[in-house]
Amino acid sequence: MAESKTRPTGESVAAFIEAIADETKRRDAHILAEMMERVTGVNGGVKVGHWAAQNQAT
Repeated sequence: MAESKTRPTGESVAAFIEAIADETKRRDAHILAEMMERVTGVNGGVKVGHWAAQNQAT
């Protein structure tokens, strides 16, 4: 099985999104993060890569 490229980091989701140079992509990323928070019930304090690393299909 291929190894996942997603890894937990120390960077917050908000900081990661704010580093996106393109305004449209940054706005879309904020919308997507908000949607994921509502669906999963996990707040924005989750680190980049954490959700995927914790929820990989086995």
